[in-house]
Amino acid sequence: MVYGITDLTTFVLGTIVIVLLPGPNSLYVMTVASQHGVSAGYRGALGIFTGDLILMTLAATGVVSGFGAASYELAVEAAAGLIAASASK
Repeated sequence: MVYGITDLTTFVLGTIVIVLLPGPNSLYVMTVASQHGVSAGYRGALGIFTGDLILMTLAATGVVSGFGAASYELAVEAAAGLIAASASK
């Protein structure tokens, strides 16, 4: 049984398509930028990038596996994001 990337070309094309598809993060940044200006949009994008970086780091170190048992950590991260977003206004 083969696990992992079996066709690099398909993987790269799929990754590009997934990254380019607009999702909730893109809609959030567009909304903030249109309502509060470009600099607020950049701050929102930086917040999303930082949150994703934290989650990817936690996933790589195996800490995220504990999030399934208790959603407290996710609630703390969401609260921190809301505090950061409100402080930037």
